[in-house]
Amino acid sequence: TAPDHLAPLLELSTCNGDGRPLAYDFHDFFHGLPTAESARTNGWLQITKLEDATRGDIVAWKLHGSHQPGPTGHVFVVAEVPTPLTGEHDGNMRFAVKVYDSSSEEHFDDSRSDGGIFKDGVGSGTLHIETDASGVPFRYRFGEATQYHTVPTAIGRIEPFPSG
Repeated sequence: TAPDHLAPLLELSTCNGDGRPLAYDFHDFFHGLPTAESARTNGWLQITKLEDATRGDIVAWKLHGSHQPGPTGHVFVVAEVPTPLTGEHDGNMRFAVKVYDSSSEEHFDDSRSDGGIFKDGVGSGTLHIETDASGVPFRYRFGEATQYHTVPTAIGRIEPFPSG
């Protein structure tokens, strides 16, 4: 079933001229998915609240659309259930989320850091993600050296195809 799950994402890559789905493609695809399991048809489900994310879910945020140069956002796989950070921040909640990704930005507890030297690429680390009062993620922070950034964010989950 993996090729069938991948097919809708590969279709996105034909629209952006890059030959592969980019972060904004993942975001828009996840954002357009159904949120109720009874409505899923293509093996994907949108998860709207960060606290409902689980290991294996894919998160994408977008910085801009397809016709601007440069990075379009970020995509990562959730490695562990998000952990609430203590305290509220203007009525919002913040979570520590262990992730698998490829990044040139050092994360909290980053596996790519070797003796204080950061090496970009594939690895794992922890991001801090802020949610609004309804639990929807909208801000992120990569690590100690960065500030929070507000971005549209969406979560997708691979689900078994409906039988029948």
